[in-house]
Amino acid sequence: MYKSEVIVFGGGIIGVSIAVHLILRGISVVLVDRDEPGQGASFGNAGLIQTEAVLPKKFPQHITEILKYATNSSNESYYRIKTLPSLAVPFAKFWYHSHAERYHRISEHYAALIERSLPEHLFLAELTGAQHYLANNGWLQLHDNDSDFFNARNDAAHRASRFRMTYSVLSSSEAMELEPALQQKFGGVIHWTQPYSVSNPFGVLTHYLNYFKNAGGIYVHGNLSGLKKSSGGWSYTHETGVISSDRIVFALGGGSNEALRIMGKNVPLFVKRGYHMHYSSPGNLPLIHHAMLNATGGFVLAPMEKGIRLTTGAEFCRLGDNTNSIQLIRSEKMARKMLPELGKSIDNTAWHGYRPCIADMLPVIGPDTNDNSVYYAFGHCHQGFTMGPLTGRLIADLITQRDSSFDLKPYSISRFG
Repeated sequence: MYKSEVIVFGGGIIGVSIAVHLILRGISVVLVDRDEPGQGASFGNAGLIQTEAVLPKKFPQHITEILKYATNSSNESYYRIKTLPSLAVPFAKFWYHSHAERYHRISEHYAALIERSLPEHLFLAELTGAQHYLANNGWLQLHDNDSDFFNARNDAAHRASRFRMTYSVLSSSEAMELEPALQQKFGGVIHWTQPYSVSNPFGVLTHYLNYFKNAGGIYVHGNLSGLKKSSGGWSYTHETGVISSDRIVFALGGGSNEALRIMGKNVPLFVKRGYHMHYSSPGNLPLIHHAMLNATGGFVLAPMEKGIRLTTGAEFCRLGDNTNSIQLIRSEKMARKMLPELGKSIDNTAWHGYRPCIADMLPVIGPDTNDNSVYYAFGHCHQGFTMGPLTGRLIADLITQRDSSFDLKPYSISRFG
């Protein structure tokens, strides 16, 4: 039997960041994942550290918006009727927490995480030699018409005044000067200038993981079936042996419900599935230099090492539901209108992964309410990649009893009873 002080379940950016921060403090750590690390949402995202994402995505409040999504008229989201029974309770709570007064309070706690996230990524990138993947060039938010652009400008101004964000407003012609391959005219463009882009999110995670391994950390394949509570803490049986541990951390992203069932917790967790596909550029030269959100189409085009990555909006589904390519098909059609020189698909099949979302829009970060040997770190929804390294530090602070001067009460699992 091997003894480890902590077992971390989940090999995405959050679990790996927790493992790195713990091993930096001399804590022995075993990292467990059922697949190869980083194959979930940490792999397939749009490659942005979103310092501007201080307001979480909320449930629509106006009937016209609700009808747009309910009728699948928006490419930003999609659902199938058969999934609605499983989504009814989380969606009702999502709608409730999105009301103005509650949303304002929630957004303060959400922004507190976002505002602290970039320095933590930069710290781990420098520590692990992953800096070359990061670029401080921001991203572009493109709006089809004047009405949508007017609302986007108001939103940007609100974020700038409330949270000290910086941005530039570009006309369609100015955006085309910045990105000559862009051939579609838009009502207007917001250039968020503070966020960092990442040319290979999986490459970043791999550097973090390799640092962990080289520092003495252990990674094993496995699921939760071998986990048992013992008199001295926890034991975990995997394919090559047994590990005993004083503490465990669940950082399982969209698969967190299995851990919650083990611990007897009821959290209104649901998933948003996203897809991506890569496309070639003429002469293998960079076609674009900034990630671009087509706000009307609900998709992002991002320059990556592999090619131009197209990431879709959200499909509300259950884990393991059959995939559905409708959003990707729609998005590619619009993307080719934006970028006529966009080349052929590089991938044989589309990648898909699950964003773990909680109805009150805040992640769970902290200890179990009844068992101080158990910690949670999940539910970051669209910003898991952005918040991952910060979450790693916060969990490590708790386990090593280091005062971080950061109030974690709003993110406690105790808010769900």
